Amino acid sequence: TAKRLGAIVYASDVRKSAAEQIESVGGRFIEVEGMDDFEDESGYAKPLTPEFIQKVNDTVCEVAINADVIITTARIFGRPAPITVPASAVAHFKPGSVIVDMNADVGGNCELTKPGEIITTDNGVKIVGITNLSGELSVTASMLYSNNMTTFVSSLVTEGSIVVDMNDEVLVGAPEG
Repeated sequence: TAKRLGAIVYASDVRKSAAEQIESVGGRFIEVEGMDDFEDESGYAKPLTPEFIQKVNDTVCEVAINADVIITTARIFGRPAPITVPASAVAHFKPGSVIVDMNADVGGNCELTKPGEIITTDNGVKIVGITNLSGELSVTASMLYSNNMTTFVSSLVTEGSIVVDMNDEVLVGAPEG
């Protein structure tokens, strides 16, 4: 969606299959030097050495310095979220950029995430640490649907009555021809 709206989208993963998926939707894969395929038989990422994790984080944060939005998603089930965006990297991000930490509920991928809060750092970076972000979407989606339906039905009302004009191209489509 971001790509269709004109954004330049970068993404990273330690699985080769993810690189193909990222590129297939127009994203640019962040290649990490020395990267192998770290996917296990079930499709999840294999455990990595602390040194390689640091190399991945450094490479991704170097790209993220110029980003407007950073979305973090690294999760290890049953354990606290790994820190992928250290405070030292956030200090170099541009003012006005936004980090959306999808793992705030398990500690967060950004070292500065405050679970349950949206904060702004001293250098103007906003960090979204909402712990149930996906639960917030249903309210927004319902409001959008409701507003669209209200606008649509209102367009059918003439002098207090619903009037369906079968010659209205908005309602019935343009004539074939």
